[in-house]
This record gives sequence, C-alpha cells and structure tokens, in this order.
Amino acid sequence: METISDHALARLFSLIDIVSPSMQEREMTAYIKEDWCSVAPEGQVTIDAIGNMEFTIRRSDSYPTLALAAHADTICVQITQKAGTGKYRFRSIGCSPHMLLGQSVIIVNEAGEKFNGVVGFDATSQFGQPKGLVFEDLWIDIPNPEHYQSIETGDLVVLKPHSMTEGDFITSTALDDRLGLFIIGEVLRWYSQCDVPVNLTCVATAQEEVGLRGSLAFDFRHRPDVVFVLDVDYATDLPTPHEDQMGRLYLGQGPGVLRKADNSPLLRNFIKSVAATRDIPLQTSLGRFVYGGTDCSSIQVMRDIKGLPVANITLPLRYMHSPVETASLTDVARAIELIKGLVEEMPTTSGFTL
Repeated sequence: METISDHALARLFSLIDIVSPSMQEREMTAYIKEDWCSVAPEGQVTIDAIGNMEFTIRRSDSYPTLALAAHADTICVQITQKAGTGKYRFRSIGCSPHMLLGQSVIIVNEAGEKFNGVVGFDATSQFGQPKGLVFEDLWIDIPNPEHYQSIETGDLVVLKPHSMTEGDFITSTALDDRLGLFIIGEVLRWYSQCDVPVNLTCVATAQEEVGLRGSLAFDFRHRPDVVFVLDVDYATDLPTPHEDQMGRLYLGQGPGVLRKADNSPLLRNFIKSVAATRDIPLQTSLGRFVYGGTDCSSIQVMRDIKGLPVANITLPLRYMHSPVETASLTDVARAIELIKGLVEEMPTTSGFTL
C-alpha cells in the first residue's frame, strides 16, 4: 500500500499551518515559491497581478508540456462592521454558520498581522427558531483589547489551523486545497531527480473560493499540452451519501476522476489507462454539478487557448469547508503515484483534441 513518509507529512502540516484566505494568499505564495525554487532551482517563477504563481521547468522545446494546478486560497469570512467593543459582524466566503459556531479563528489584517479570536454567539438563544442558525446569530470576538485598533472593516478571518492523523486518516482545516498543493510539491521533488522528457508547469491559483477568479485571469507562459487540476471532491461514504446525485466516491479507495463537461474524456481515458497499468485504484465521480466548482472550468475555456485539454484528479474529502475536513493519506499517496505515471507516459501519448 502506498504511504506518505514522515518527512512528507511534515511538509503537509507546514502547508496547513499557513494562513491564506481567499483574496490574500501572499503568505502561501511566498512559501511555495521558496519551497519549489529550493527543489528545482532551474525553474522560472511568474506571479501575476491577481496573485497566481506559475513555476515552469523547460527541458526542451521539443518535449510535451504537462501542467499541474491547485488553488492556494482557503475559505474565510470578512469583517463588515463593528458590533460593540471587540465584537465584529462578518460575511461569508465559502463558510456556513453551523460550522463556525464557537470556532477559534485568526484575523489577518491588510498588513498581514494576525490576531486570535473566536466566533461568539448567545448561549441562551435558540437561534431564532424556526429559522435555524444564521450569520446574524454570530460575531467575531477579539479577546485582547490591544488588538482592537489594528482590525478594520474588510479584514479576513480564517479558521485557526489544526490537524491530526489517526491511522490512514488526516483530519484538518484547509485540506481544500492544501492537498492539491502538497501533491504538486511531492511530484516536483520526484521530477527534479528524474530525466523524463517532459516540461513541467506548476500553478498555484488565487481566489478559487470566490468564483474561480484567479484561474479566470491566469495565462500560461507556455501553452501546455494537458492540464491536470488537483483538488478535493465530496466523499459520499456518509449517512446521507448523495450517490444519486454525485456518484460513489469513498475515502481509501483511490483518487477520483470526474465525468463532467469541463473534464476532457480523452484525458480521463488517459488517466484510467495509466492507473490500470500501474495497479492504482481509481474512482469515477460526477461532482455536484455537470460543470463548474473547480479551476478546470475556467482553464478549459481560456480566452487565448480555446478548448485546452484539462481534467480533475480529485481526493475524496468528508466535511468539506469545515474545521474537520477528513481525507485518506493512502488516496493522497496514490494520487502522487498516478501523476508520476502520467508524466512518464506523456512522451508516448498524444492527441488530446477531440
């Protein structure tokens, strides 16, 4: 069974600990830039105006180019107004009120300074029954008065990072999409030590959680032959499985490929053939909608590259956009091995245009 080494797991924990709310991914971009450049000093780095980072290794213009993309941002909330001394109202960026109740959070202001807080609530309230829990029932509470003057309307707030492993499972904040960034970093480490005739482009996109805005603005320096987007997808091994809507996607049974309008069927068949050859378990899922939800949608129809071959490689994830996102480390390890196989098979595989 594929495994994640202790050293690699430590790298994943380091990614999880970075505060990177959507619209303010600077800390994450700086971290992965330093990491990827240390792994492959020959790589060329470009960071665009919206915050997307492209890391490109060109071994030969005659080689095919494979691109890997994952988003660098996480869900968050944004402070909208003061609501009393040390209390702040907020609006959601990917969060739901029931998962915020009583959580520890970190506020990051525009200067990048960080402050601890909690999501406060009225413990005597029944949360306006029958309407249920709504955002108006919650607020951000900053315990330390010394920090009040440093917090302004518009500042972003993330769940306080934490993670734990239990057997094959990892439970953590921000696995969406730290897992994707982690997989790209591990593949890059392997690629830097291998003499494979493939050019590699690694992309960390910004603002995925606010309508895929980073990938909408992104433009590849060199047109890739194929793009694989590394992201998570809703696991259905739950008491409320939704298999009638999204298909079957279970933790521990391998990464997934999507049958959606924004995923190339030819690339999907390529992924399946490599997985079969290398005896890597693979699942097929449908996602929540027939298109959209990941950077695949905007990369597929880029303005200057119409019909770019693109496909998701997904990690089954329970409890998405919550403090207890849960994934299988074996699935992560298998995804890494799968992408290595895709890189190695690229020179003999062509024709991804319908």
